[in-house]
Amino acid sequence: MLRSELEELIEQAAREEWEELDLSGKGIEVLPVTIAKCRNLKRLILGKITERKYYLAGLGLVTERNVLGNPLKTLPPELAELTNLQSLDLSSNSLSEIPDSITRLTNLQSLDLSNNSLSEIPDSITRLTNLQSLYLSSNSLSEIPDSITRLTNLQSLYLSSNSLSEIPDSITRLTNLQSLYLSSNSLSEIPDSITRLTNLQSLYLSSNSLSEIPDSITRLTNLQSLDLSSNSLSEIPDSITRLTNLQSLDLSSNSLSEIPDSITRLTNLQSLYLSSNSLSEIPDSITRLTNLQSLYLSSNSLSEIPDSITRLTNLQSLYLRNNSLSEIPDSITRLTNLQSLYLRNNSLSEIPDSITRLTNLQSLDLSNNSLSEIPDSITRLTNLQSLYLSSNSLSEIPDSITRLTNLQSLDLRNNSLSEIPDSITRLTNLQPLTLETTISARFPTRLRG
Repeated sequence: MLRSELEELIEQAAREEWEELDLSGKGIEVLPVTIAKCRNLKRLILGKITERKYYLAGLGLVTERNVLGNPLKTLPPELAELTNLQSLDLSSNSLSEIPDSITRLTNLQSLDLSNNSLSEIPDSITRLTNLQSLYLSSNSLSEIPDSITRLTNLQSLYLSSNSLSEIPDSITRLTNLQSLYLSSNSLSEIPDSITRLTNLQSLYLSSNSLSEIPDSITRLTNLQSLDLSSNSLSEIPDSITRLTNLQSLDLSSNSLSEIPDSITRLTNLQSLYLSSNSLSEIPDSITRLTNLQSLYLSSNSLSEIPDSITRLTNLQSLYLRNNSLSEIPDSITRLTNLQSLYLRNNSLSEIPDSITRLTNLQSLDLSNNSLSEIPDSITRLTNLQSLYLSSNSLSEIPDSITRLTNLQSLDLRNNSLSEIPDSITRLTNLQPLTLETTISARFPTRLRG
């Protein structure tokens, strides 16, 4: 954005008494002092990061980040005149220190300084007594300063992706804290201080160096979400299973070989992440978690699914990618509320007719197996929106596939198809038809690029 265009936009915002001004991704190197005229501003956005999650065959659940920052290295003192400002987003800029003008905005409730180059936090931040959310992820912080722990109205504190090796005892002052993000640091233990934050509802500690969980974690009786993925845990301690208000528990990418029976205490659990461990079986204890809606068991060493899985009547998403399954048991097809079933990269050679019971299924991934045909049973899943069948041994597509009138995505790459039947053109909702380009000459006319 040209300097003249920027100043004109700021003048318009001042003249029309805007309460929100979004200047993210404009290439701004210097913020004009005229920003002080925008006295009605409650929210100023000088950078932002948005995320979108979706399933991608071959990769699983993918997070797409859209970063819209600016190259701001400092801010004008006049910014402090925006006394009505409640939210300031400076994420993805080039700040190496927090300007004094920011710490004079005493009505701020949310301050986002993530993805900058901050190595320390000034004591002056203690002026922001109304701050409820502070974002400091993806900086160069090596410690949590005492000044942050004096912001006693904080409800959310984001410190992921820094260089933190310990948590100070002073963090116990943050008695109103509900969400604490400490992922991707260098923590080797969960200090007792964290377990005194009894109002915590969400605690994120993924990608650290944790090998054990203290018994004191049981004090966090209000905890609803706990992320301990990508650590060095070899067992699930009894202490975690006493957090009976947990709704989401992420233990993926650890070294777990078994699940304790005590996990059955987590009766409120809705999402359980156990992918990328060393599990050789699904224990009966998991199948007693009858409120589960999402179960992640990909990349383990599972060779079969127990009949007891039928107890999980509320299950909507089941991830079993990258295991050693040779068949889809009848038990899975009784999970009639399933909307997503991911069985990529197993050893499946056929699909049971009973799969037709999964009438609510919207996404089915059977890629990288040993299927030689698309069975009629699959074509009866009329609510399917995504069907992934790449890297099998399919030689033809049955005309019955036209029953899948809601299909939006169909992946048939890396098979032995010689042609695509004209009947496939009846799938009018189909968006990306992903096939090997070597057979494009045999496409129906409507599908040729």
